[in-house]
Parts: sequence; structure tokens; C-alpha cells
Amino acid sequence: MKKYLLIILVIPLLAVECEYRKFEFDPTINIDEVYIIDETGPFSEKQTITRAQVLDALEIPETAKVTEFNIEKISLRVKVLEGNKAKLILASGRLQLGSSNPEIFNSYPISLVGVDYAFIGLNDLIAAGVEKLKDKIESYVLKGDTEPFDIVVTGDTSPTAGELVNIVLDLKITGTVKYFDCVETLNLVGDECDI
Repeated sequence: MKKYLLIILVIPLLAVECEYRKFEFDPTINIDEVYIIDETGPFSEKQTITRAQVLDALEIPETAKVTEFNIEKISLRVKVLEGNKAKLILASGRLQLGSSNPEIFNSYPISLVGVDYAFIGLNDLIAAGVEKLKDKIESYVLKGDTEPFDIVVTGDTSPTAGELVNIVLDLKITGTVKYFDCVETLNLVGDECDI
């Protein structure tokens, strides 16, 4: 009896055709940059982000229509290396976008004692700098912008300036991208494909 019931349920599904239907996706992406700091006194390290790097992190199908990009958070992780003498640094982050150099964070205290190597979210982000970063990444995705940009991390030790800093600082930008794509499926789900 169960066998016949299963056949009765499957027969209508066989009559339904597959076609391309439109679905919305919003995956999370991470852009990671690593800064190796081995300085006595003030430090300044720069990393370049390219369009190819951003698009590789997104892994969006070529047929997709991207509608927006948002930055969810920016976080740091520090690894203290042998020989480090500092207990605390005050770090700042700045974009280099041609002639524009907006700050993302300023004098953020990072403890180098008892570090557990987990990412910590930056709470005191500067809205104007984050908006410029969002606009730049969005222009890679939506407008075909190809110009690379830099994120510069600067700082010094605190409360005593000029101590030896020997660390690896990971900066992670976490964002979401919203896009639509046509996927072959049963015509019972999704909207008609118009992209």
C-alpha cells in the first residue's frame, strides 16, 4: 500500500517542468589583510586590496545581477611574536583612495598581553571611512572599477612610546553582497527569471 501511495505522490511531480527561476542570495564574504610589524617606536604598514582579490572572495556567478554590498564588521586579530616588548599599542587605520585618505579607526587600544588570537570587533569605527570603503568595494562589484587601494595601519606603543613591537596583525573586513541569479529548478518555486 505504501508503495502505491509513493507512486501516486511522485506522478504529479514528474509532470512539472524544470525552468530557470530567479532567486535572491546574500552570502557573507571576508577580505583578510596581514600586517607584520617589527618596529621600535612608531610603525606604519600598508597592504593593497585589488578588484581581483575582492571578486575572488565573493565567488559570484557570472550570470548574477548584484544589487548591493554592505560592510558588517571590521575586526582585528593579533599574534605576539618572540622578542616583543610592548604590552599595548594604539593603532589607527586609514584608506588610501587616490587623493582621499579617510580614517577607518583611530588610536584603537590593542593589548599584547594575554592575547588569545581570536578576532576582536572594532567598536569605534569612523563612519565616513567605513562608507568610503563600502563605496570602493561596491564600485568593484557594480561598476567595474579596477583601481587598487591601500589600507594603512599606523600606531605606537602605550603608555610608554617607542617600545619594540613584534607582532602579526590580521585585519578582516566582513561584508554581505546581495544578488539575484537564475537557477534551473521546478517552476513551482521562485519568480520568473527576468535578468
